[in-house]
Amino acid sequence: MQDRFVGDIGDFGKYGLLRALTGIHPPLPPKDRLSLGVVWYRNEGAKGGPNEGQNVGYLFDPQSAPLFNGLDPDLFSCLKDIVCNKRNLEEIEASNILGTGEKVSFYKNCVPKEQNEREEWFKNALEHIKGKDVVFLDPDTGIVPKSSKDLRKYICLSEANKIVNSERHQTIIAYQHYGRGQKGREGQMQQWQVATRQFSGSPRVLSTSQRAFIILPASDHVERIDDRLRELTRRWSECFIQFAL
Repeated sequence: MQDRFVGDIGDFGKYGLLRALTGIHPPLPPKDRLSLGVVWYRNEGAKGGPNEGQNVGYLFDPQSAPLFNGLDPDLFSCLKDIVCNKRNLEEIEASNILGTGEKVSFYKNCVPKEQNEREEWFKNALEHIKGKDVVFLDPDTGIVPKSSKDLRKYICLSEANKIVNSERHQTIIAYQHYGRGQKGREGQMQQWQVATRQFSGSPRVLSTSQRAFIILPASDHVERIDDRLRELTRRWSECFIQFAL
């Protein structure tokens, strides 16, 4: 995750999903809400083109802005304000758009390049998200491919495995960007399903045109997560969301 992407259309989908699954919007009674732990996978070593991070037209276009505002007015207003002022992860955290108090925690230390340092980095991340119902893993790109020179852009499956195969009982949501020319979207979705077979249960996939979210519900969250995913896709289908079990 990088500050220059904060508030873009991918963020709207990302935070809208988290708000829906945790019960912030539409607002659910406190007893039905789920707490959230976010691991940003902050990547300061990334390089990009001059126009990357500029996909914020949905906030200002006279045709699209009312539509997105109608989906989640508080989120829309928050992201528009951040984009117009100061775009960084600290602003997202301070906005309380993903929860307040003990209901949310963030781990934003930069991902180290060296593997031995990364193991310590993720150990610290686990401490920060301890006790949270839902854990969101937010890398630049997604699940690490078979070969990669720089793992800072990716989630290592061993890291997700440490959450799933533990006594934590936490639902995992992992960000995944579609690659270009890699077997198409359907082919890539099948690859993710194969990659996550080591985990118990079936992954859910929430998909947009360029990105997806792989969701591994904890056993005691399955009914709530599936109900909230269906409701989200019903409300957001006019924009950009598809949900597959």
